[in-house]
Amino acid sequence: MRKSFTAFASSVLAGVMCFTVTACDGEEGGPGSGIISDKITEVEWDRALAEDAFGNCRMESEVFLEFSEGTATVKTDYIIDGEKAIMHSVMTLDGDAEEAGMNSAAFDYYFDDSGWYIKSETGWQKQNGSIMALSPYMFPVMYLTASKDFFNCFDFNEEIGGYLKKEDNTEFEEYVQAVEGIKISNMVYKFKTGNLVFAGMNMEMLTMSSAPYKSIEYKTIFTYGGQTVETPDLGQ
Repeated sequence: MRKSFTAFASSVLAGVMCFTVTACDGEEGGPGSGIISDKITEVEWDRALAEDAFGNCRMESEVFLEFSEGTATVKTDYIIDGEKAIMHSVMTLDGDAEEAGMNSAAFDYYFDDSGWYIKSETGWQKQNGSIMALSPYMFPVMYLTASKDFFNCFDFNEEIGGYLKKEDNTEFEEYVQAVEGIKISNMVYKFKTGNLVFAGMNMEMLTMSSAPYKSIEYKTIFTYGGQTVETPDLGQ
């Protein structure tokens, strides 16, 4: 894959690793609930999760966030077109979170090899700091590419209709662990015609009291090919 997307995904991972992952069955309705994965070989697994596999794709995510004050649902449309990517997210809060002073909101982000940008009322604003703000709104992309070397850590689960990470195998957790307190339990992947079409998992805070979320649940659908990202007017 082109290095700009790799850098983007790596940066997202840096933000994501501020959280903690826990079990996810991926099958409680919502995106991916009706998909039955093909059974694939290790070679096919490696090919589907290689960086280049995500060079032109669309990720449509439903993310459930739990705060100490309430909950929120974020729906995200994230499109990658080679060296460019654009993302639109809409966050809807429940009553408890709104009463705590939080606000529902929509977010637009753009990324290319010149940097990353957030759309504001006055136009696109280049961001000089971390893109950590993106991490709660999309499936951690680098978890996908990191999974490429861990085919043996997953088993096909007939009930779920997908590949579920083994509970008693911690090799993958040890590989992606970035800070103390992060724990990865289960992840669910589903494949069709050689492509990853669904990824799901939950994230839960354990010892990181400063993290803004108590838990995050991801469910993401992937579509490949035919994606186009137009460069917005960045005012430069």
